[in-house]
Amino acid sequence: MAFLRWPGPVPPAGTFDRLGVVADSIAELYAKLSGPAVKAFGTLPPLPAERDPLTGAQRVAAAMARHLGIGDARVIVGFSALGGHVGEVELGPGPEYFVTLSARYQDDPRDIPAVLAHEVTHVFLHRHGLRHADLARHEILTDTATLYLGLGRPMLAAYRVDVTQGRYTRRRTTSRVGYLSPPEMGYVPAKRALAFGEEVRPFPGPAAEAYRLGHTRALADYARPPLSGASRAARARYRQDRDHHRPAADYRFDGAKVAFACPACGHGTRLPVGRSVRARCPVCRSVFGCET
Repeated sequence: MAFLRWPGPVPPAGTFDRLGVVADSIAELYAKLSGPAVKAFGTLPPLPAERDPLTGAQRVAAAMARHLGIGDARVIVGFSALGGHVGEVELGPGPEYFVTLSARYQDDPRDIPAVLAHEVTHVFLHRHGLRHADLARHEILTDTATLYLGLGRPMLAAYRVDVTQGRYTRRRTTSRVGYLSPPEMGYVPAKRALAFGEEVRPFPGPAAEAYRLGHTRALADYARPPLSGASRAARARYRQDRDHHRPAADYRFDGAKVAFACPACGHGTRLPVGRSVRARCPVCRSVFGCET
């Protein structure tokens, strides 16, 4: 049996410090599950609220397990004092998995769906054999999978900024659920939307800005050479690098071919240089234009 406590230390609110691990996590999902399998995940619709927190949490957990294709798993939810942690999951052979939520959610259940999304995704990864020995890296993988496989809206909705005006001071309080910064949380569903060709419903409150920042960063992945969406200046640098056979951060040359990462799933691909082509990623099967 294994207990995973979450989330641990979180990064500053406006950073993209963990984006490299996030990108690696998306690539791992595609490698483990296959491109068609990943793209078969829809987005879980909003679930009706329950008056009783325990009954509501149990129903939410079951709906999330069905969404992830592990409906045979019995996720049993309870509340307990967890110190500074918000949730933990007991992982074993199954089919029963015990999730404990902080007792504070009995009085304020707003973020229960966000915490459950993460914990149920832990079960999903466990059953698919996706695990990192480094706990921090595993937590980032779990957050990324939660957001990318269609359970991300509760996590972003849990990002709130409250301002309290005192007599002499104005206090700003930020709360969020997850191991990623808000822009990183916005980046993952934006990457999904671009890869899947989805339209994303507007997010509430501060989550809207987090998604906007993440979407802008995700779009930049499609504006790197040799992709045809790269800027004129970037393409000029690419041609110089190609002529002198110099590698760059986003590509390298191997004989008469250029190697670079798929902008959708992050897996490497190689194309002949000096071509204008539409390439198909062999892993996620996304199609994108290239000027190599």
